[in-house]
Amino acid sequence: MFRSERLALTRPVLRQAAQTAAQVLSGPVGGEREEKIERVLTLSQAAAIVGAWSLVHGFAMLLLDGRLGAIMARLPAGTTPDMLLGSILRSGRPRAPGSAKASSSGNGRTRPWTG
Repeated sequence: MFRSERLALTRPVLRQAAQTAAQVLSGPVGGEREEKIERVLTLSQAAAIVGAWSLVHGFAMLLLDGRLGAIMARLPAGTTPDMLLGSILRSGRPRAPGSAKASSSGNGRTRPWTG
């Protein structure tokens, strides 16, 4: 979550911030999975945490780089980036084309997620 070459994670305040950020990700993942997230993770738990981290990190980078402007302009007046992120997190992650959970066309065949 933090670039160690830019931050002195030996400082207690930064170490605490890193631990808090990790809890912000692992807490909801554990809640969704109805599991307590321990220090030692299962592969599935680690995948879920990294997936959430990747999603939030990608959104933050798009926001910081000004890449969400066109989409935000198409949303109802008053919609904030936080509201958009909340909606993304509530809707779950999109499935890749060809995945088992790709949307069905109604004829028993799956069609890829089109974004």
